[in-house]
Amino acid sequence: MRMSEFTAAIGLVQTERLEEIVARKNQVARERLDPVYASHLELPEGMTSGLYKYIVFEEIERSTGKVYEDPCHRIMDTGDELPNTDWVSQNHWCVPLYYAPAVEADKRALEESA
Repeated sequence: MRMSEFTAAIGLVQTERLEEIVARKNQVARERLDPVYASHLELPEGMTSGLYKYIVFEEIERSTGKVYEDPCHRIMDTGDELPNTDWVSQNHWCVPLYYAPAVEADKRALEESA
């Protein structure tokens, strides 16, 4: 599949903002989501997530779906028995998590400089 020039242009701008986006999503996750969802996925010390999805291990009403409803070893029918992977695929949900639009970031920067 090929992306259009317009999609590529948006991708370039977002790539330039990647550190800002990841930092903002992690800040929101630590401040607002971690206290609410005790059963969230915890990464090893020193690892930073881009938070494509904020994964919890409790059913939630407004989920954005699951990362992998069917794990790869089931899709590929490898015959492997991976009970932990099967459990995670069936028992995780994703909490909505969005990054701040540029307008909000600009407003925040103005407030901080005042």
